[in-house]
Amino acid sequence: MELIATTFIVPALIVLLAAAGVTKGFDVLGLHLDTDNAYGVVVAIFDCLLLLFTITGWKAGDFLKMCPESEAGRAIAAVLTHKWFLNPFCYSGRGVASAVTCGVGSGLLIMIWCIGLCSLQLLSTVTHGRGGVEKVLFALYLIFGVTSALGIVRLFRLILQRIDRAEDTSDEFVPLTVSDIKLNIVLKSAFAVTAIIVGFWLYYSFAHIGI
Repeated sequence: MELIATTFIVPALIVLLAAAGVTKGFDVLGLHLDTDNAYGVVVAIFDCLLLLFTITGWKAGDFLKMCPESEAGRAIAAVLTHKWFLNPFCYSGRGVASAVTCGVGSGLLIMIWCIGLCSLQLLSTVTHGRGGVEKVLFALYLIFGVTSALGIVRLFRLILQRIDRAEDTSDEFVPLTVSDIKLNIVLKSAFAVTAIIVGFWLYYSFAHIGI
């Protein structure tokens, strides 16, 4: 998921800057694209990356569901303590400061998707518009964004279920309780909602002023 997110943000920023500068062409992932014909190719690249992110998230949830009880604690710890800065499942301890630090990644992850949305809006203003295929690809961008978020929420729910089950059985392999990470969940949700509001405000601001 870290690799896919990194791969996504790079072309998104390139497109954002190229469209803002109204250049005649630019390179994305080694492909040289003419601005006039770039929209469909760029949104297709974004769709593929989001689809890979969705599949990865759902597979991670499936693996956790199949994980035996003896290994569940280690699997959960690996997810919660992964060093990826944007890790949406991050947990580093109790306390407000730790919860805020862990919640920032969730908001920034959503902002990456919003940056892609804004870059598509910018690019659409300097191309020949959107045909039927381009509109379908743009709809898939929105759909895969939702499915990616659902995959993250699903995995988080599975983690909480395994932790709750461990509480009931006094499983020594899961030292956390659901109450330990309640503040983290609240702040992650707050950062995510804030990112959505800011992201869509930016998108509609670009559309309104015709950038």
